Amino acid sequence: MSIIFSPHRIVLAMLVVGSLAPSRARAQHCHITPSAAPTADHGEASTAPPRAWWAVVSTQVTAGAGHVRDASTDFMRTTRSYQGAAVSLAIGWRRLAARAAIGGHRVDGHGTGVDDARVGASVTLTPARMAIAAGISTTIAFPTGDADAGRGMGHTMIAGGAWLRAARGRASIEAAAAYARALGDGAAHAAHLHGSDLWPLIDPMNAEEVLGDVTAAVAVVPSRLAVRAGVQAGVPIERGTTRAAAALGARLERGTVAITATAAVPLAGDPFVARGQLEVAVRY
Repeated sequence: MSIIFSPHRIVLAMLVVGSLAPSRARAQHCHITPSAAPTADHGEASTAPPRAWWAVVSTQVTAGAGHVRDASTDFMRTTRSYQGAAVSLAIGWRRLAARAAIGGHRVDGHGTGVDDARVGASVTLTPARMAIAAGISTTIAFPTGDADAGRGMGHTMIAGGAWLRAARGRASIEAAAAYARALGDGAAHAAHLHGSDLWPLIDPMNAEEVLGDVTAAVAVVPSRLAVRAGVQAGVPIERGTTRAAAALGARLERGTVAITATAAVPLAGDPFVARGQLEVAVRY
């Protein structure tokens, strides 16, 4: 079965972005990995004076596909595509930051619905405006999505870890590491492994794992255009599947608006066949 991104689906996704952009919503659909806290300058280096408070709101659309073991084909591996959009709000005051996000996805053969909701918090431990910043953060994912359809995990999951951000000249790098675990006895997570080697389809996770995320960026045009490349990985504890993916993208900024486009491919563990994301963010 081939991946099909039909024109009407792409148009629908773009309309979702357009309809949410005026409300200036921010989303980060994908990993539960605690990451560097968003900032008033979108996380990139800035010469602007530091602000005591800030807010970033955005919307993100995602199109991708993953392998599943379909009961209708005697559990043979087949490819199932998905498309969706998410909204998020991030707010901060001095060294504290918080974020909430939720989205909705259409999964081929399983209709449309919401996915798992996420909330997170981060504390910056280093003084403001340093070239190197570090902090700790935590994220909780709630089972608001349909696990049987691949839109959710079917249980609450929590993660906690540390992040680091460094910048010099036109280059910057962000890295994060965390421990994530499903709350409860793990039975709910194991019950859905029949659908895929990793589950859920739109954001695969192991029931207990160590997560890592590294992203580097180079400003082609300072404060305007940057190219970005990164690697994300998850290593299970005791049982599960090690997964890794590489991403390449670009970020365009104009005033308070930032548009980021990213394409990702798997390196290990088959977390997806391919995935593309487009994010529109506005800062206050």
